[in-house]
Amino acid sequence: MIIHGEKNRFSVRTEIQKAFMELLSEKDYIDITVTDIVKKANVARTSFYRNFNSIGDLVDFIVDERYTFFEEEILPVLTSDDERKWREFLFHFFYEVSRDYKRLPPQNICNMQNMSIFFIKTSEKMNRLKKEQSANNIKDKYCAVGKMALISDIAKKWANTGMTETPEEMVDYIMSFITKF
Repeated sequence: MIIHGEKNRFSVRTEIQKAFMELLSEKDYIDITVTDIVKKANVARTSFYRNFNSIGDLVDFIVDERYTFFEEEILPVLTSDDERKWREFLFHFFYEVSRDYKRLPPQNICNMQNMSIFFIKTSEKMNRLKKEQSANNIKDKYCAVGKMALISDIAKKWANTGMTETPEEMVDYIMSFITKF
C-alpha cells in the first residue's frame, strides 16, 4: 500500500528522471543543471533535493534502477556463446537505437557521448560486483566488459555517422567480432 506522500515522491522522482533523460537529448551532460531539470520536470527545486543529492546521485539512481534489468537480461547474453541469443539481443538493441534517433529531430539527437556516463557507471558497478567473485582466467575477467564496450562504441559511431547501415547489417558486423571472443 502506497501512502499519499510516497506516491507523490515516486511520481516526482519519475518526472525528474524523464526530464533528465530528455535533457540528455538536447545538451551535453556536463551542461545540464539542476535548474534545467526542475524546469523541464515542472517540479520545485526542493523536490529535486528531497529525492537526490546531486545530478551524479540521479545518474547513480538511474543506473541502479536499470542494473537489475542489465543483470537479468543483458549480462547472461554478454557471457553467452549462444549465437541466437546474441543476434536477438543485438537486433533489439540496434532497432531501439534506430527508433529513438528517428523519433527526434536532428538538432535534438542525443549526443551518444552523454550515454557514455551510463555505460561507465554500469561498468563500474559491474566491476565492483565482479571483484567479489574471483575470475579464474583472462576471459572470465574481461570478456563481458569488452563486449559491452565494443557494442557501445560501434553504436555511438553508427548513430554519429547517420545510421546509413541497417540494424541487420550492424548485427552481422558485430557478430564477426563477438564470435572471436
